[in-house]
Amino acid sequence: MLGGSILWFRHGLRLHDNPALLDAVGDRSMPLYPVFVFDGETAGTKLVGYNRMRYLLESLDDLDNQLRNVGGRLFMIKGNPKLIIRRLWEEYGIRKLCFEQDCEPVWKQRDDAVKKECKEIGVVCTEHVSHTLWDPERVIKANGGIAPVTYQMYLVSIYRA
Repeated sequence: MLGGSILWFRHGLRLHDNPALLDAVGDRSMPLYPVFVFDGETAGTKLVGYNRMRYLLESLDDLDNQLRNVGGRLFMIKGNPKLIIRRLWEEYGIRKLCFEQDCEPVWKQRDDAVKKECKEIGVVCTEHVSHTLWDPERVIKANGGIAPVTYQMYLVSIYRA
């Protein structure tokens, strides 16, 4: 894995309609390494029941099968995403990390820490909106820094954004 791109899967375990995937495969000179990190938090893995964990594992298996059908595979790693990105950079020289935006505060904190780590080590980091039609951060910014609380406020905000 010398100098490749990492596609970090979290909640959006799909190949179709995935802007992070399109970005990650954009530079065809670099290999692509799809990764899912079991960090005890992502996709509700902290305090999860049997059925939900089974569903997650079946979804990951399905994603791995889809990747294998096109000549790839899913790498599943346990640990802290920030530390894993640094380790992959140190050991394999990764140059790019692509992932889908998670707008919930707990995930934003994790993603901000990963983006900071990428900046420190010189890894290009791109985050893509794909769980919502509109970028929540842009909508909030367009509404004066507060989340719209009515549909009318939301409509005005998206037209400003």
